[in-house]
Amino acid sequence: MGRSRYQALAAAVVWSAAAASCTVWLLQAQAIGWRHGLSIAAVLALAVVLVRAWVAAPTGALRWDGHAWHWHSGNEEKTGQVLLLLDLQYMMLLNFRAEAGSQLFLWASCGADQEQWLSLRRALRARATAAAAVGEAVP
Repeated sequence: MGRSRYQALAAAVVWSAAAASCTVWLLQAQAIGWRHGLSIAAVLALAVVLVRAWVAAPTGALRWDGHAWHWHSGNEEKTGQVLLLLDLQYMMLLNFRAEAGSQLFLWASCGADQEQWLSLRRALRARATAAAAVGEAVP
């Protein structure tokens, strides 16, 4: 898993909406005041935050061993639970919660290896289905 083009696209859509709203407000204004300057600064700050979030997105490998999820990134390995937040068939947003208490938001996408993608989706769905059948909360 690495930087997701879907994350970049979502960020671009959010920023474009903010920039368009600010632009329309500026064009309709009789006079430009401090509030307009503040809105321009907020839109620029949003761009910085979104780009930094995309650049800092975690990259690594997620593996299921039948008992727990493992996140490998560089020399670091964490064990924890994965919560499926969004499943759009070709991409998923996951929340990895390490046993140490930290959490990562991971964007997973289909890519070239269809078999691995389907295995990942089955592992996530099987865990959620088994937990629902027993009546426990899915972590």
